[in-house]
Amino acid sequence: GTGRRRPEVRWRRTHGDAAELARLQGRLVDAALTRVRPGGHVTYAVCTWTATETVAVTRALLGRWGDAVQVVEEVQRWPHRDDTDGMYHATFHRRL
Repeated sequence: GTGRRRPEVRWRRTHGDAAELARLQGRLVDAALTRVRPGGHVTYAVCTWTATETVAVTRALLGRWGDAVQVVEEVQRWPHRDDTDGMYHATFHRRL
């Protein structure tokens, strides 16, 4: 979420950083879903707008969990459109 207030951060990050963070984030969401009871919800939220760390993490998670998990809400906020920091969240419902 600091990208809007500190745009120079983009010069300190590489494409590989996003991929590494996405792997970690995927593991964290998987761990949370294993701990929530069936019928429960987990929200994955990140202060970024990169597809690698947002929709790609969500799609990979759905691929791993299959019918056991579904997305009940997914929101992407953009600095230029929403007058806010770039952020994303997806709420998952654990069905099984």
